Amino acid sequence: MAHWFDLLAQPHTRRTTLRAAGLGAAALALPNLRLPQARATTAEPCYQPCVAAAGKAWNDQEPNCALLGTRGVTQLLISGSVINLWLGALGRWDCDSRAELKWHRAVEACRGSECGDRSKYPGGQAPKPPPPKCTVGEEVVCGDRCCSVIAECCACTSDPSGYCCCAAGKCGPNGCF
Repeated sequence: MAHWFDLLAQPHTRRTTLRAAGLGAAALALPNLRLPQARATTAEPCYQPCVAAAGKAWNDQEPNCALLGTRGVTQLLISGSVINLWLGALGRWDCDSRAELKWHRAVEACRGSECGDRSKYPGGQAPKPPPPKCTVGEEVVCGDRCCSVIAECCACTSDPSGYCCCAAGKCGPNGCF
């Protein structure tokens, strides 16, 4: 049985070299061929207000960042040290970078399937509450409530949740009868 070092030491033809290069290129290109993520369209009514709120939060951070830069200039004038000017510039750049990163994350959250809370953004949808935790063996999940195992979960037009618990075999076309 040959060791893989021995296989590398053998002379290679152009064909094996091209094959190895093709496999390497395919391995590097494979992560870029993933399916795109599902995103909300930018035409949703809550998208533009959400992006505008993210931009406003970024613009509101600008005076704080500018203050850090002027603090370095002030320290330069007082102490005469260029190091203080450099530290002030670094603080300003750090502040700007953090504000931009927050903006990018907020815009990415706006692209989600639920733009945001309806009270904050027009057309937004509040996240759905988690399903109720029913007692195992005694209850089953029926919409946003729990029904006993004996009862039947029916689709109801009269109930706001769209479901109701009916006695076994008592489900009708519009709910319990």
